[in-house]
Amino acid sequence: MLEKISTCKCYHQITKMGEGGISNIYIDTLMEKISSSFRGTFSIDKIPMFKEKNFSIIVNLSKENEKGTHFIGISLLKNVIVYFDSYGVETINLTIEEYLKNYRKKIIHSNIQLQHLFSSHCGFFCISCILCLENNIPFHKFLKIFHKKDLYLNDYISIKIITSFIKYMYLRK
Repeated sequence: MLEKISTCKCYHQITKMGEGGISNIYIDTLMEKISSSFRGTFSIDKIPMFKEKNFSIIVNLSKENEKGTHFIGISLLKNVIVYFDSYGVETINLTIEEYLKNYRKKIIHSNIQLQHLFSSHCGFFCISCILCLENNIPFHKFLKIFHKKDLYLNDYISIKIITSFIKYMYLRK
């Protein structure tokens, strides 16, 4: 299954959003404005340790010198770590698993596939997951927001979640 993921069209670009997916720079710029827990987007071989007990990051499963493949989201909450992969891969990447062990918290993840294999929206799914968790929407309820069969529809839903949070933020001001 991981081989299929590495061939997907979610590229780790360093310029602007293109048809192949969103870049780490786009994610960082957006999340800096709308997230309180987000600490950055990192390649799998450059994930820093954080002293905070609660934070969120997005990780590209490719190394820094490689073309990006797929983004996953990680949120450290009070007493649990949420590992989110929009493809619903059953096992956690071994490098990520070793990294997460340092925090000594229970790791929860889902094997529910939300993203179609030909979709390049993995970054948007990660952003929407982090925003929901930050705003006290439990992980299991976040997963229920999405369609179980029409996975292409889920691309739209993930963006709708993000735009809803942005609108809500501006209405609060």
